[in-house]
Amino acid sequence: MNLNPTEVIAAGFAASAVIFILRLIYEIAAKKKFTVPDWVMVVMVYIAAFILAMIFTPAQLPVFPSGGDPSALVPAYLTWLEVLLTYLSAVAVVATVFYVFILQKVKDGLNPALAPSAYKDAPKA
Repeated sequence: MNLNPTEVIAAGFAASAVIFILRLIYEIAAKKKFTVPDWVMVVMVYIAAFILAMIFTPAQLPVFPSGGDPSALVPAYLTWLEVLLTYLSAVAVVATVFYVFILQKVKDGLNPALAPSAYKDAPKA
């Protein structure tokens, strides 16, 4: 799956925002002699990727069923849940593509002196 130019531009802006926030966190932590765990960067990048994926993957959910006979509502609820999970799986795939792209840009933009653990055993993209 490839990103179109609009998605690449949006991912670039998201990467810039994540880099700015991470640099701020790492600099404050360095002044207070505190080490930031690796998962902070990973979580921030995936949240940004998931938000971008939700923006670029339009939701087409049916109307939530309400009222009526319980024997008709249960299949309607299950159908709605199935459509929701299908949508979220598509978003997760797009978010993974954004994640790989943004993570590489974040690692390129961070100073290794501020976040040395981000560069330890990092896979090459």
